[in-house]
Amino acid sequence: MSKTDRFNVSVKAGGKTYAPGQAVPIGGKGGMTDEDAARIRSEFGTFTGSPEVNSDAGGLLGTAEIEALNQRNDTLVTEKRELEGKLAAKTQEYERLVAENSKLAAKYEKLDADHTQLGKDNIALGERITTLEAEIVKLKKPA
Repeated sequence: MSKTDRFNVSVKAGGKTYAPGQAVPIGGKGGMTDEDAARIRSEFGTFTGSPEVNSDAGGLLGTAEIEALNQRNDTLVTEKRELEGKLAAKTQEYERLVAENSKLAAKYEKLDADHTQLGKDNIALGERITTLEAEIVKLKKPA
């Protein structure tokens, strides 16, 4: 029977893939060579039985690095929530301004139509005044 070893990383030996911490056969027909096992241990560190492996050994992150990443994640989540709140407020303001703009556009259209009509009315009144003034002049002339 061949011996086994455990590693901090996934290992492929004899056509089979072994997860971190799973017993990998060393030597024999389906196992990896002693040299390959030594190389993996030197690159990724000796198996400790937990994910808290010193990252200097390579592969997995250390506890301090994980904690730093968790803190960074918490900071980013908080920042994301703040930005989502600001975005919601700006979206609400935008929607209010769009509605107000629609109301103002409708008022403008009405005022423009009124202005056009008043211009036409002024022209008609001017013509009527001219006609009345001409009649007054005729009436003031002695017959």
